[in-house]
Amino acid sequence: MQKVRYGLIGSGSISRTHFDALARVPGTQVAAVASRSHSNAEMFAQWKGVPDAYDDYHRILEREDIDVVCVSFPNAYHAPIALEALSAGKHVVLEKPLCNTLAEADALIAAAAEHKRLLMYAEELCFVPRFVRLKQLHAEGAFGSPYMVRQIERHAGPYSDWFFTRSEAGGGAMVDLGCHSIETIRWLLDKPAVRSVYAQIDTVMHHERTQLDDHCIVQIEFEGNVLGVAEASWAKHGGMDSTLELFGDKGVGRAESFSNPGLDVFSIPGYGMLPDDARGWTRPVVDDVYEHGYVGEFEHFSACVRGDAQPLETAQDGREVLLIMLAAYHSARIGAKVQFPFDPPPCEFPVDLWRPPEE
Repeated sequence: MQKVRYGLIGSGSISRTHFDALARVPGTQVAAVASRSHSNAEMFAQWKGVPDAYDDYHRILEREDIDVVCVSFPNAYHAPIALEALSAGKHVVLEKPLCNTLAEADALIAAAAEHKRLLMYAEELCFVPRFVRLKQLHAEGAFGSPYMVRQIERHAGPYSDWFFTRSEAGGGAMVDLGCHSIETIRWLLDKPAVRSVYAQIDTVMHHERTQLDDHCIVQIEFEGNVLGVAEASWAKHGGMDSTLELFGDKGVGRAESFSNPGLDVFSIPGYGMLPDDARGWTRPVVDDVYEHGYVGEFEHFSACVRGDAQPLETAQDGREVLLIMLAAYHSARIGAKVQFPFDPPPCEFPVDLWRPPEE
């Protein structure tokens, strides 16, 4: 089996998750990690046993032995780093959201084609085993004709300050969590065309910390008269919810990524990455890297690099998610449904279509 060597650009939480997933995928190796902080890169490398650590991601792009880079810097850096990586001949796993503008998305898609490299969109929810099983049951006709799919991603807020800044995040809960909901709904329905988008967006809990959105509900009308409902929120206490539901004329299916019956925990101090959300009674997931889709995601991406599969999640999917998010922000701004095809007004960041920076 051809060994696929990865370089991690970023040393935060998602890079740690990517490493843990890759450690369970045969025929892969994380060869290097880069961070904006040399001490953070060194600490990551020592903790996880990564051979090389850099404070300049260009050192990873220069290495001929690295096949794939995972770009996990804050959102504003996704497009420029991915473009450099593609130009350097690397395959790219690009964390969500793909980028901030449709122009950036088009440039990424063109660069991947020009350099004949894979640009894979890291939507791990499409690899969550329970969600995959729900999709299989739908394909087998268990629920008849679907009329609505609902996906919920919500918790009490991100773990890092940059998520709350316009310049690095580009948007709030919509960009952080809504992108997951939108793509998971598209994926479950085999990615039908969009007819319209209507959204209600607000800042309900984090007024003192940010002007970005922290609670969003998006309704997406698809061809075939199916309604997608995406709920993304940083305003929900008591832990993380990640739920996928399909309603059909002959049945209903519901899958929860963060539910693990049989393990109940009561903790006064809390635990994990967001201890404030893990206080009191909780139901911890036993194997989060597997159950949340990351192992399956990197098994698939590694097979794609070897030429054994075609990417299920591509830059084109990331572009479509971005377009729907732009339509949702615009809809919330004007208080009306946005019809497709949609040509969004110019903006620097997605959230600008809802709350322009001068406000």
